[in-house]
Amino acid sequence: MNDSINNINNMVTNDITNFDNYEMITQFSEEAFHDFKNILATISGLTQLTMLKAQSEETKLYLSRIKRATSDFTEALNNYYDFTTGLNNNKKGIHVLSETVDEAISMVKHKFSDSDIINNRLVLNLNIQSKSKVYGYKYKLIQCFLNILTNAIDSMDKAEGILTVKVFNDSSNVFVNVVIIDTGSGISVENLERLFKERFTTKSNGTGLGLKIAKNCVEGHGGSLSITSKINEGTKVHILLPIYND
Repeated sequence: MNDSINNINNMVTNDITNFDNYEMITQFSEEAFHDFKNILATISGLTQLTMLKAQSEETKLYLSRIKRATSDFTEALNNYYDFTTGLNNNKKGIHVLSETVDEAISMVKHKFSDSDIINNRLVLNLNIQSKSKVYGYKYKLIQCFLNILTNAIDSMDKAEGILTVKVFNDSSNVFVNVVIIDTGSGISVENLERLFKERFTTKSNGTGLGLKIAKNCVEGHGGSLSITSKINEGTKVHILLPIYND
């Protein structure tokens, strides 16, 4: 199931600049999500029936966590579905950037400790201090943040750590800042220099496109993206985007 979702996300990521493939992605998404949601509904239903017959409090606790996990997974699927089926509406517009960031976070939020999944010790620290607007492509911006968030989570591969996301204006109110910090494995100096080269990746199943796409997206919106990192300490991604004034 996870492989199928990764395939969907990879298809969306790889085709971000090829809008001719939207119809194919949408059709694939509709079929896959329909099957996944049916499976999850079965798991959730059987879990609820089993909870009614369970005698042990410990068993009831575990079953309630399974039910919660299926609910979180269903919500994540809905987010992906809404995202992919809305690709054809990808037009330039005015968007509150913090809300766009939040939409990207909602796609990975089930991976954090508030989802109540056993042994999940990832913590999300969200700090929103800006409601400034930007002008651009909402789909591309969501995909940009989603790529960075996914990289950050993957770097914390022991399912523990802190992901900090900050959104705030600069002192002159010209740019809105998005800072994403993880406490993961970090990036070596030599790899930092290669990050934005196409097809460079340290992941066994990575495409090497995520950060390049994110950087191109930000720069295409008149902003900048920079990365600093230390091995075994974590990585900081700093994005600047120009504020749109009515």
